[in-house]
Amino acid sequence: MKPTNQMKYIGMDVHKAMTVIAVLNNGGKPLAEAVIETKGSTILDFVKSQRGTLHVALEEGSQATWLYDLILPHVAKVIVCNPKAIVRHGNKADKIDARLLAELLRTDALKPTYRGEQSIRGVKLHRRGQRWRTCQESFEGYVSRKGDRVQRHWCL
Repeated sequence: MKPTNQMKYIGMDVHKAMTVIAVLNNGGKPLAEAVIETKGSTILDFVKSQRGTLHVALEEGSQATWLYDLILPHVAKVIVCNPKAIVRHGNKADKIDARLLAELLRTDALKPTYRGEQSIRGVKLHRRGQRWRTCQESFEGYVSRKGDRVQRHWCL
């Protein structure tokens, strides 16, 4: 009989277009590997398909903030770590990196660099006209730079 609440350790090597995922059990046995689109719904579908207590590790980068916010409500723990602190042997490969992240997470060998303090979920919403948006969306929609010119437009 299988345990009903199995611990799983998920390593994610995240890139702009794709994310490589490795899943290990408590004993370090590989349970799954996947290459999926780096899109919120696709990543959530994968995470929700996993049973048990989930712990996730990913490297600090341009995708870390939104991915941390996306995954955290669905797992027991998310660790964002410094990619330079991970010792790699041989060539860098995405599947190897994902599995290494999962293994280091399983053995409690990762030091977190990000804990959600700057998470966009903490940004308060404000109202302008009939539209609700975050401060970041308002700023990005109001000013965008193209060359030396500054164009002003409103978020729709």
